[in-house]
Amino acid sequence: MDRQKEQPVNIEQLRVDLKAAKERLSANASGLSLKKGIVEHPFIALGAAFVAGAALGASGEAQTEIARMTIEVIGKELINKMYE
Repeated sequence: MDRQKEQPVNIEQLRVDLKAAKERLSANASGLSLKKGIVEHPFIALGAAFVAGAALGASGEAQTEIARMTIEVIGKELINKMYE
């Protein structure tokens, strides 16, 4: 099999591309806010507070794992609702 010759990597172009990607991601991240998500979706926030309270009322080692999973689910749900 013939191997294709790879083009040499242009370091300066990579830096420019990475800088542009960083700026784009920073601009997107600045629009994310937990407070804004809670204000826009109060019923999700209420449900999350209830589930978090129930999870934190658990005993022992399960409490930490349940709290972590709850936070992940709430965060993902808020982010999904913000982009609908």
